[in-house]
Parts: sequence; C-alpha cells; structure tokens
Amino acid sequence: MFKKLGRQARITRLRALGGAAVAHAAVLTMFGGAAVAQSVQSAAPIPVENLSAPGAEDRLSVSQRPRPDYDELGARVGGFIIKPAMDLSEMLDTNIFATKAPQQSDFVTDIMPGVDVVSDFSRHSLSLQASGDIRRFARSQAEDVENFVTAANGRYDISDSNFILLGGGFQQQHEDRGSPDAVNGINPTQYHVANGTFGYNYTPYRVGFTLDSSVTHYSFDNVPTSSGTVINQTGRDRTEYGVTPRLSYEIIPAYRAFIQSTYNQRDYDHKFDASGFQRSSHGYSFALGTGYEISRIINGEVYVGYQNQSYDDSRLKDNGGVIFGGNLLWNPTQLTSVKLNIARTIEETTLTGASGYFQTVLAVTGEHELLRNLLLSVTPAYVRSEYQGISRTDDYFQVSAGMKYLVNHRLSLGAQASYRMRSTTISASDYDREQYTVSGRLQF
Repeated sequence: MFKKLGRQARITRLRALGGAAVAHAAVLTMFGGAAVAQSVQSAAPIPVENLSAPGAEDRLSVSQRPRPDYDELGARVGGFIIKPAMDLSEMLDTNIFATKAPQQSDFVTDIMPGVDVVSDFSRHSLSLQASGDIRRFARSQAEDVENFVTAANGRYDISDSNFILLGGGFQQQHEDRGSPDAVNGINPTQYHVANGTFGYNYTPYRVGFTLDSSVTHYSFDNVPTSSGTVINQTGRDRTEYGVTPRLSYEIIPAYRAFIQSTYNQRDYDHKFDASGFQRSSHGYSFALGTGYEISRIINGEVYVGYQNQSYDDSRLKDNGGVIFGGNLLWNPTQLTSVKLNIARTIEETTLTGASGYFQTVLAVTGEHELLRNLLLSVTPAYVRSEYQGISRTDDYFQVSAGMKYLVNHRLSLGAQASYRMRSTTISASDYDREQYTVSGRLQF
C-alpha cells in the first residue's frame, strides 16, 4: 500500500503517523479555546495518488471526496493555481460570555475572506494562504474582533524518497470568553502567533526517517477593564521550541510502525508572570505507534507513550504521565463515513498555581451524502482538562449537527446547530451555550 503512494501522498501520510496529537483542532475550538493555539493535528485517512483509481474514494471520508461538478476551479497563473473565496455567516449565540448566569445572547456576523495559492510543479511545491475573520456583534460591540492568518509552506525534493519541508506563518487571534485562561476585560484578549517549521524526510523503502522542528512565539495584548485599569497580559508571552525525530518501518503492506521522541523548550519573555510564578519549562515525550489499513474501508493510526514537563519554578508541579492518541476512518457504505479521534496530551495554562493540565479529547463524526450535493454531519465530542497543582477539573461536552448544500462551482450554503456545556469543580463556573448558524460561501 505505502509503496504505491506518490511523493505528496507519502508526505501527508508520514506526517500524520507521527503527530503529537491526532484530534481535530476544530474540536478544541468548539469548546471555547480551552488552550490557546494548541498544537493538534487533524486525523487524516490514508491518501491516494490517483483518485480515479478503483476503490480510491473508499479511503476518503464523504466530505473529503472530490466532486468535479462542484469543486472550486481556481485561476491558473503560470505554474500556480489561485483560489480566492469569501465566507459569510450569521449566528445566534445564546451565551456570548460563557457564564452560568446571567446569560447574554446576541447575533454575530462573520465575514471571512481568503485566498489559497498552490503550485502545480512536476517537482517541489509551494503554497501560500491568507484568510481573515471580521466578527461583528449586533448589541455587544465591545466583543467585535478582527482576526487573520497567513502561512507559507514549501517542499524541496532531493529525490523521490528524500525531501525537505519549510513553513512559516503569522496570525492575529482573540481568546474566546469560554477559555479558563481568559480574563474579564471589556474586550476579548488579543494575541499574535508567529511560527516557523523545518522538516526532513528520508524513506527509501520500508524504513523511514523524519525530523520535524518548530519555533513558535506567542504575544498577548493587555486588556482594559470597565474601571479604567489595565490587566497585564505580557506575562503570558513566550517562545516554544520543539524537535521530533521519528523512525518508521513498514512491517507488512498497509502496516507501518513508528517510534518517535520529542524535546520541547518553553521560554517565557518575563521571568515572572503576574502571579509571581516562573513559567518557563522544558519537557520530553516518546511514543510508539502504527498506521494501519484493516481493509479498503477502514484505516487509521494509533500511538501510546509518555510525556513529562518540568518547570523552572519549584512551586509548580512537574507533569508526567501516559499520553495516547488515535484516529479511525470507517466507510460502511459509499454514502456514509464515521471518524473517531482520541488524544491525551499535556497543555499550557496561566491559571494561578497550575503548572499545566492533562487534556483528553474524544470526538466521533458521522458524515452522510444525502444527495451528491447535499452533505449532512453530526459530531458528539468530549474534552476533559485535569489541572496540575490546583484542584480544578473541567469537563466539556458538545454535540453539533450541520448540513452543506453545494449549489455549483461558485456557491455553497450551510447551516449548523450546536449545544455545548462545561461542568467544572470551580464554583459558579459551569455554563451551557447554544449556537445556530447559517452560512454561504463564494469561491472562484
């Protein structure tokens, strides 16, 4: 199976196999940003080089399959394809501040322009992405935000089995009111993220070696209060470094085992945060796992390992424990897909007295193609955050259901409803939240 994949497909597959976490980033976003800009990786099915080959679509979920009558066309300029798009949505949020009581509802308008530029070279590749999110509240104008994301990624092919990956990006985001780390300012907390990545892969045959490294800087803006004072957030500014070597071996066709180790360094710009704690730390992890294809309609990845994080401040408890993750794609019929994602990791927090927390994510997504251009989905999900050094445990539950109607190459329409709740050991910090959204997308 793996030997038949093309270069780009092998890149996608090998990077998925060694991910530090395999739960969808969207799952964490749904719960109000339980951790800022977490390093999570989407669970990807085994990609195939030729989507017209017999059985190729069996290895993709319903939402991932190509639809030539409805997919965006883009515009070719030299060796590049440019794909601009514009998303517009209107949402009713029944609890915009994510509080137990009183709850305040509001209508939220999102305008999201974006453009992707991808190369179409015979060798090497280059992609550029830029997107914005202009969010406007009908009554609570202080909650209005403007976010954006820019990214560039490239691949240099030394040979068919030997290549280098480079990437970088910059983004402006705002912390969701539902995050435990959020402060109660008159505006949401704005922060910026700058990152760079370097990767190397060498997979001549059954044995493969990859090296992934990254550097990411987080910068938080101070937040004003209604009394005129300022909540200092610069103590959260930090730079995170990570390097992950990984060795893999194809045991038999469609079963590739891997072993990997990760070292990270988290350096805060200020020696002490607002509560007087030194939050800089370093850590390591190691994991064993495998990618598998049980049959043409069932494939995925699974790993288990150990992670440890040690802090400069002796008052902050060192974190260490078992980590694991996995994902599964099952296509019981040509019209239905089921995706399972699970992961347990150690994440950062700036809550006073807490060194970090163990986060466990479980999500199941069902997708169904009612018509060729009408897609339905439902996702129940659960996230548990166990804070270390303080007596706090948060349990998040959510269920969302949506539909997407593909009108033509240029236009698609959507609708989604979701319910989420947080149950926590902290008094009066539970909340529930409903969101109802209608959306449209123009693409070219």
